[in-house]
Amino acid sequence: MEQWKQVRTALHLMMDILSTIEANTETLSRFVRKRAITGLNRVLRERAVLIDELTVLNGQLISETSWKRQPELMVLWQAIGLKQQEILRQSGLVVRQAMAEKADIADEIRQIRVKQQVRSRYVHHWAVLVPGRQINEKG
Repeated sequence: MEQWKQVRTALHLMMDILSTIEANTETLSRFVRKRAITGLNRVLRERAVLIDELTVLNGQLISETSWKRQPELMVLWQAIGLKQQEILRQSGLVVRQAMAEKADIADEIRQIRVKQQVRSRYVHHWAVLVPGRQINEKG
């Protein structure tokens, strides 16, 4: 019975960690939209630590199979599985959103380069060649 209490505690801890990861996923989505790289890096580091903790707990629970015969613990285990599937779905959406933002950033950079190229080849280039343009300049 004491062993099942430990398993129940571990399952509840896994559920808490998954809830935190789910909240981090929503935060990642906001940071992607804002293009806040510093915030993204911080949340990704936190998420990596949480996933490591989850991996350790998962390893402990899988190594011990006697608790799987308890219906109340299996209900928690199934709820954890559903939560993991939801987090995977949300993470996939965030990855697609990040890829779209990356494409938008690349397009903006391309447009800036074209504008700079036009300005450097035509605007300033012709200003030097115009005779008499220095009449009103101090110097």
